[in-house]
Amino acid sequence: MVIKMNKLHMDIEGMPDFDKAMERVEAWFNHEIIDRAPIRVNVARPDRKHARGPGIAPPLKKYNTLKDRWLDYEYIIDNFAESLSGRRFIAESFPVYYPNLGPGVYAAFYGAELEFAESTSWTVPILKEPSDAAGLKLGWDNEYLTALDAMTDYALERLKDKAIIGYTDLHPSADCAADWLDSQEMCLKLRDDPDGMLIAVDKATEDFDSIYNHFYDKLNSYGQPSVSWMHIPAYGRMHIPSCDFSYMISREDFRKFCLPGALREMQTTSHNVWHLDGAGCARHLDDLLEIKGLQAIQWVQGAGEGEPIMKWIPLLKRILSAGKSVLVSFKQEEFGQVIDALPPKGVFLNVAAETDADADAMVSMVEKWTK
Repeated sequence: MVIKMNKLHMDIEGMPDFDKAMERVEAWFNHEIIDRAPIRVNVARPDRKHARGPGIAPPLKKYNTLKDRWLDYEYIIDNFAESLSGRRFIAESFPVYYPNLGPGVYAAFYGAELEFAESTSWTVPILKEPSDAAGLKLGWDNEYLTALDAMTDYALERLKDKAIIGYTDLHPSADCAADWLDSQEMCLKLRDDPDGMLIAVDKATEDFDSIYNHFYDKLNSYGQPSVSWMHIPAYGRMHIPSCDFSYMISREDFRKFCLPGALREMQTTSHNVWHLDGAGCARHLDDLLEIKGLQAIQWVQGAGEGEPIMKWIPLLKRILSAGKSVLVSFKQEEFGQVIDALPPKGVFLNVAAETDADADAMVSMVEKWTK
């Protein structure tokens, strides 16, 4: 499927090649290349060691609780703005801020509490039985939803001409149901109460369009492209469908409890990149490759046993052969091996570099690789 572009222009400090970078990304979504494959190069910034990622306040200020620290969005965004000063954004390394309260915030919109750690949060389960999900109500005045709105509004003003503003990490469907129940309990209920689980998963999906549109419409009205935690902006309606819970279940259960909700999510969005997290989730790859509305897959091999990236080259080639694009992350020392092993068409490279000079050299190598 060829996605039509609705072009927009942004003047971002440190990224004079914004328009061309967006064209390369749009071509990648279409499994095409306009001049070279896209590459995101994250350069280490030792002088910015206190500038943490979006949603995480640097440890320079004392708080009574970790929750207070996460919700101090003005301080977080001001610090993020400072971290952008004087930076070059090389190739497709877009500066992106997205409001962030952790991966379970979608489940918290329905009344679940979040518990915060240093760099993530998790949801306190609220259901005893899966069918109890039928009584849950989306709270538009929920403290976490209103906090995300406030973060977005402040970022749109504070980061003007400095960064693209995105929407928060949304995990509806089976992942949301797992947050409401607890993942281990959900595994048991798949066997003991499959009808109840279908009620819970359906409930966790029914409001996705309204929630997504709430953030999309706000950002689009400010002329923002569509982007979230993956830092890949699109001219259309970009979404990152996923099911991290799927690493615990069979292909049969994936098709029954996870896939229908994911398909429902993608009906309302035009640019979809599946977050495929590790070997346990890779068993579902064949089902994902059959989804017509899915343009790309982000492969996450994980650290330790998941490394090195070269052991996953056959899997990456399977994705490309099916006509899907792929986002692949790896270490700087693996760069040459990766581009020698893969064709450039459909590949988005994500790699860390020690210096700007290293990053520039890798971009030059990508240009030669593409030719």
